[in-house]
Amino acid sequence: MNRSVQPHIVIFNNEHWPQGSYQELKADRFDILLGAVDTRRFAPQNNAGHRARWTIGGLANKNPVPLVAAVSETKDVVLKLFGRDNYDLASQFSHLVRDGRLDLVGTLVEEQLPAFYRDVDCVVMTEEFAGWANLAAEAMSSGVPLICTPHGTTAFARDGETAIVVEEPSAKALRVAIDRMKSDPGLSQRLSAKGREVIERFDWKPYCVSLLEICQRATTH
Repeated sequence: MNRSVQPHIVIFNNEHWPQGSYQELKADRFDILLGAVDTRRFAPQNNAGHRARWTIGGLANKNPVPLVAAVSETKDVVLKLFGRDNYDLASQFSHLVRDGRLDLVGTLVEEQLPAFYRDVDCVVMTEEFAGWANLAAEAMSSGVPLICTPHGTTAFARDGETAIVVEEPSAKALRVAIDRMKSDPGLSQRLSAKGREVIERFDWKPYCVSLLEICQRATTH
């Protein structure tokens, strides 16, 4: 990046870069501007009660195996994953696909994502390294109860308040979190409501205003 871009400004979209941890990056100034989500496109919808089985949404291409393993031990749950099947889940867990408990929907374009979130009861994000977790932010903005790791979510995921935060995404820990969410509709509703309230602060409009302010400061000093 130093050679190809030669940046004057480096902007981090997360809080995982403490001062002094980016000494290899060369720039005149460094700023933190947390990521954003389109809170109008990803908005809560009242679709409760239309699914035959409790459905979990997630990503097929980012550490999905522990999540699939957790769901495989919960017979009355369906796991719906989008993205490329980089882990060959279709073969590894062919019995779940055959039984209709693992639905690999493939790659989705942005216009298809709101419908994906409307069609699940919960979203589980299992990343072990992330800057800004779009899956988690979009789910929270959509009013979908969220289970996530702290990676890329520290700005908006507060354990027991806006999400269930799992420090290590093992199959066992995820299964416990899923059982807790599934068995407590009141918890799901509270997380959904408070999560939407918090994530609204991260809409693209204030993000763009802050980005312009950063650029303006850089050009006036």
